[in-house]
Amino acid sequence: CGVHVPCCMAVWLLKRFRANDPGAMREELLRWMGWFLLPATAIFLVFFLLSAGVQIRAFAAGYTPLPRRCWIYSVLFGLLFAVLMKGIGDFPLTNALATAVATNPVPVSIPVLRSPPAPRVLPDAFVLPEIPQEWRE
Repeated sequence: CGVHVPCCMAVWLLKRFRANDPGAMREELLRWMGWFLLPATAIFLVFFLLSAGVQIRAFAAGYTPLPRRCWIYSVLFGLLFAVLMKGIGDFPLTNALATAVATNPVPVSIPVLRSPPAPRVLPDAFVLPEIPQEWRE
């Protein structure tokens, strides 16, 4: 909500500024964006980059059940690939690849090469005792 609420607020303010004074609309909105939208976006980017770095490091170090090579499916790498595709040019193939990566950077099915863990057996301490017959009445 650190980004979406200020963006919706900017649209609402734009409508209000336009109704009151269309000439000062741009200046008022830019001043509001500098005080509220820009700090929220900066804070979001700091934590986004931090979480993307942690995700890449977790995959590369083998802390996930997925293979180590799956770090390439991180959101940060997918967005960088989309930007690279847009930088190559405006061609049907680059547009298709950039859109596919930007809208779904993580594939739906990644094969897991490790076997699932064996089911745990609960010790006898967790088995409920039977209720005596006289208590049931």
